[in-house]
Amino acid sequence: MARTQVKGKTANVVTASVWLDGQLAITEFRGWGATAKIDKDQLPDELPPEIFTAVRDLLTNDGMALLREHKRIRNEAKGWLYRNSMPFPVSNMCFVRNSTLAKAEEVLTDFQRQALEVSEEFIKVAKKLELEYAEKYPAFYVPAKYPSEAQLRSRFVFQWTFRSMMPPDEQMKQLLPDMYDREISKFNQDIKWMKNATSKMFADAVIDRLGQLKKQCEDGTVYTQTIDSVNALIEKFDTVFDGYVDRENLTTLMDDVKMYMDGTDAEMLRIDDTFRTVMRKKMTEVVDTFVNEAKTIELSRGFEL
Repeated sequence: MARTQVKGKTANVVTASVWLDGQLAITEFRGWGATAKIDKDQLPDELPPEIFTAVRDLLTNDGMALLREHKRIRNEAKGWLYRNSMPFPVSNMCFVRNSTLAKAEEVLTDFQRQALEVSEEFIKVAKKLELEYAEKYPAFYVPAKYPSEAQLRSRFVFQWTFRSMMPPDEQMKQLLPDMYDREISKFNQDIKWMKNATSKMFADAVIDRLGQLKKQCEDGTVYTQTIDSVNALIEKFDTVFDGYVDRENLTTLMDDVKMYMDGTDAEMLRIDDTFRTVMRKKMTEVVDTFVNEAKTIELSRGFEL
C-alpha cells in the first residue's frame, strides 16, 4: 500500500496488489427455521390459494426462543464481519484485511462457541418441544415435518474459512490463453466492484453519522453517543478502509473531519455556539460532498454479507 500527497494532505491510494493485502472470508451460518407452509385447505375460504401463501411455526412461541437466540448469534456474527471487512461480489464472502485477521478469528470463534451451546441445548429438548406442540395444536401437528436428531444437528452450521484471493496464474496463460484473458478480466472486475462497493458503503455511513452530528449542531443538542459514533467511523476509515476509499476528494475531507473532531466532546459543542456553527458548516460540506459522490458510484449488482 502506497501513500501519495494530494493538496498538502496525505491520501491513501491502492498501488500494491489488492489480493496480497488480505483474505477472503467464506462463511456458512445457518440453523433450523422450524416453519412449514400452511396447506391450501387450511387457508380461509376468502383467500385464493393461487395468490396467497402462508407459513406456520412448528413449535410454540416458547419453543421457538432458542432458535431465535441462535439466529441472533448468527446475525451478530455477520454484522461484526460486515463492519470490519469489505464487501465482495459473491454471496457469503467478504474481504478481511491481514491486519484484522487475528481479531476476526477470535471474534468468530467466540460466536461459534455461543452458537454451539445454544444449538446443543435446543437439540436436547427438541423432542419435548415437538410433543408440547402436538398436544397444544393437534390439528397442525405433522410428524414428518420434524427432523431426526441427526438431521437436526446437520441443520445447525457455524463455520468459516479464510482463502487467498489470487488472479489466474501463468500456467493457465500458457495452456488456455483465451480462458486466462477472460478470467483476468473477471478478476479485475471483482476488484473494481469491491473498491466501488467499499466506497459506497463508507459514503453511506458518513452521510448517516455526520448527518446526525450536523442536525444536532443545528438543534444545539449534541449527544456523546453521536461523537463516539463519528470517532468510531474515523477509526474504521484508518483501519478497515485505509487505501480502499481511493477518491482523493473524500480522503481529503476525512482528514478535515479528523482535525475538527480531535479533542472535541459533546459538552464543548453544546456550550460554544461559535464552534458549533463552524462544526455544522463543515459537516454540511462533508455530507453534501459524500451525497454527490455516492451518486457517481456504479455497482453492477447489490451486495450483502
